[in-house]
Amino acid sequence: MSAGRLRLGEVLTGVGALGLLVSLFLNWFGLNAGAFPGPFAKVVAAALTKDGWSSLGWLMVLILVVAILLAGWLVVAALRSDSVAQAVGAALLTASFGTLAFVVLVVRVATQPDLGIGASNAVVDVEAGAYLGLLFCALLAIGGWIALADERTDAPESRVTPPEARPVPPLTDI
Repeated sequence: MSAGRLRLGEVLTGVGALGLLVSLFLNWFGLNAGAFPGPFAKVVAAALTKDGWSSLGWLMVLILVVAILLAGWLVVAALRSDSVAQAVGAALLTASFGTLAFVVLVVRVATQPDLGIGASNAVVDVEAGAYLGLLFCALLAIGGWIALADERTDAPESRVTPPEARPVPPLTDI
């Protein structure tokens, strides 16, 4: 197992997966304190700020976790696999599922959640964690596509010494 086997696609996918996982712990959505008058507006807004795990919904979180796991499989397959087939399969699944996850995540962030209190989009703010999550999810998908396009022709495992040419058999009369 050598880190030298990792190429740009696998590195981008790994960084995207780790960044997406970390960003899920950051605040994604919060209540706009200026939308509510009163002395306790900031306290209420701070209490209703939600991280990615609790604000995206179980289906979106499941999609993101599967994308993160597929990206992890791609990195491990590139590091450990003697055969290129497993890395190519992992790259194909990571690229396609990562792209799907990014599109669904864009829609989810654009249609902000109501934070459990029925708040409209006008009073819900998108926090920095959501933008980081979008960035890392895009990085995960782009890395999968780059890894899929990489043919690894210069890798030591891909170099093949062609066999020595055999002589042509003699002609026989029929």
